[in-house]
Amino acid sequence: MYIYDQGSSASQPERADSTVLRPSEVYRYSDLQQPDSRSLGFVSFLGDLSGPLAPELRAKWNATKDKQAIFAMVRKQTSFPLSSAVKTELASIFAGDADALWMADKLAEHGPEPLWPLNDIKDRVAKVKSLGSDPGNYEAVLPDPKPGTSASGCIDKLSASELPHAFFFPGRDPRRALIISGVHSDETNGIDVVTSLQTLLTGSTKPFFTTILVPLVTPRTFAAKPKKLRNVPGGLGFNDAGNLVCREVEPNRNLPFPGEDLATAQARATTKKDPELVIRDRCGNIRPPRGPDRTSIRMLPETRILLSLIERFQPERLASVHAHSLMQDCHPCWGRATLCGGEGPGIFVDPRGIDPVTKLVTDLTKVQADDKLAEKMVQKGLSQLTTTGALMTSLSPFAGNTAFPPFTTRYFSESRVEGNSMGDWGPVDTASRLAMTTLTVEVPKSGFKTSAARIKVVELHRDLLRDIFLEP
Repeated sequence: MYIYDQGSSASQPERADSTVLRPSEVYRYSDLQQPDSRSLGFVSFLGDLSGPLAPELRAKWNATKDKQAIFAMVRKQTSFPLSSAVKTELASIFAGDADALWMADKLAEHGPEPLWPLNDIKDRVAKVKSLGSDPGNYEAVLPDPKPGTSASGCIDKLSASELPHAFFFPGRDPRRALIISGVHSDETNGIDVVTSLQTLLTGSTKPFFTTILVPLVTPRTFAAKPKKLRNVPGGLGFNDAGNLVCREVEPNRNLPFPGEDLATAQARATTKKDPELVIRDRCGNIRPPRGPDRTSIRMLPETRILLSLIERFQPERLASVHAHSLMQDCHPCWGRATLCGGEGPGIFVDPRGIDPVTKLVTDLTKVQADDKLAEKMVQKGLSQLTTTGALMTSLSPFAGNTAFPPFTTRYFSESRVEGNSMGDWGPVDTASRLAMTTLTVEVPKSGFKTSAARIKVVELHRDLLRDIFLEP
């Protein structure tokens, strides 16, 4: 089965004056499943023609008359689009109910909502208002848009169990937000924030933003034994002798150059040695990343998957939730005086409206709006700490924001290790999407007085995301 983004012949992204989405690469959904997990039915452009789903849907409907139960059965299928027999049965079940039939048709065509094209995601808000219960937490396995062939000898294709899962929550508005965690397997408190938010959003009052959560961006770091803490295999980089070698990669430093989309970066790698990923060095020159073993000239499969989701879903806000162990630190900035603050636990923003090369402000309104969002979350968090009495942890949840004056919600971009991060890439327009308000949430990694204190800190960050980040 093949999945295409809607409007696959288009070449321009969605803009304020357009509803056209530049397509992602075409991918085979059936290729993502291991042989022992595939259905025995024939999988093709027409879906699984031999399965018993159509009569099962009819039996469920006759027994329950529950629209959500029918939708859930359709979402659980493993290859899409579904057969014409299933679509005919859905049309019969929902005859006379245009909104329910629209919903069923979209699910049968594309699968669960995290796989939907952008225009259908936007239409969903208006279409399903008459359907009653719509609890969210609709799950999909995120496919790799272009699984590698491992021609380089490095890992470039994930097994089915290593693919990340996404969870969709309908919002009150078609504007969209994305929240991710689990980039690093040793940052479990950040993952707990997102999984707690997932539980809180399920069946509760809808957030303003239509939302996707990805609690575990790199599942294979958790499956490894002993557990890998930071890096994942699959990188391709130059060693000191100038030779290409396979290596483990820091997954948070594996993004395209600011302003480039997935297709642009991939198009550059016409030979084994041509880099997909490039950076700008301290002198302003563009070159492949090199030096630290954590860098790569190729994207990890997880990077492709995340970028494909972003280009399909087009969020205007993105929050990446991590965990941090430093109390605070000071950093010498290149060619500048030493600065303190801006690293440690806290909430930080990489705002839109700043030129990634010159660092000059190009849109003050966007910069101010993004700074205000981060500041609002930190100030609310600090007020919650005050009202709950004693500090919950010896490591302040907002040390990076407040330990050294003046108060800051900015990271030290100049002190990052070599490689482009989400904070470099997210706030800049590409050919496939508009710039995103990009937050990094650093939950304290340790230092909690009790397990109950740890839970309170997790819940505090969860509530800040729900009450402020997911609201206009």
